[in-house]
Amino acid sequence: MSNKWMEDLEWKNPPKQSRSERTRDSLLDAAERLFGEHGADATSVTDIAKASGCSIGALYHHFKDKAALKEALFARGAQRIERSSATALDPAIWEGATIIDILKRYLEFTLQIEQESPGFKTAIKEAIKDRADLWQQFSAIEHKLFDGFRALLMMRTGEIGHPDPELAIRFIIDQCKAMTVVRCDRTTDFDQLRNVPDAVFVDEFLHSARAYLQLRK
Repeated sequence: MSNKWMEDLEWKNPPKQSRSERTRDSLLDAAERLFGEHGADATSVTDIAKASGCSIGALYHHFKDKAALKEALFARGAQRIERSSATALDPAIWEGATIIDILKRYLEFTLQIEQESPGFKTAIKEAIKDRADLWQQFSAIEHKLFDGFRALLMMRTGEIGHPDPELAIRFIIDQCKAMTVVRCDRTTDFDQLRNVPDAVFVDEFLHSARAYLQLRK
């Protein structure tokens, strides 16, 4: 997949240099993967240590308990979303881009996240499911992201032939979000397109969006 807009947008932070930081990231990576695959309740700290290649002692050196590890996992994920969103939602980045260009890059980047951090969204939700305060933070971050996404599309309503452009944009964003959530959720079998390559998935979604929005470009 390629898209000239935001080709250099990265999901993960630059590699950590110190051994301690690398160990901490390895533990969080393992927790993220296991929470995404099996859920937080079914994953023990022993499972996380083993999957990361670190000792239990190393895990408890960085996190006083499983709850602290889950909170750290959320904090890292929230920081990554906010950092990438700050770049992705800058209108100047999208000068000359069409609605299809924006939708395409959103889908590509979402699927890139799933490739680099399998089960990321599921893992984050598992990590904070018992923390109302963190749920509120996560919800606020997501609202900010999708408000910015909608604003980018609303700047291009002249491309839309649908009689109610604002409604159509809200609909297509919800559809985009729902389809990517299902595609990236490893805990569900409710995905008719699981075996379809990402490039085909993106193209088919864009065909659907183009028809629904009645795009002129």
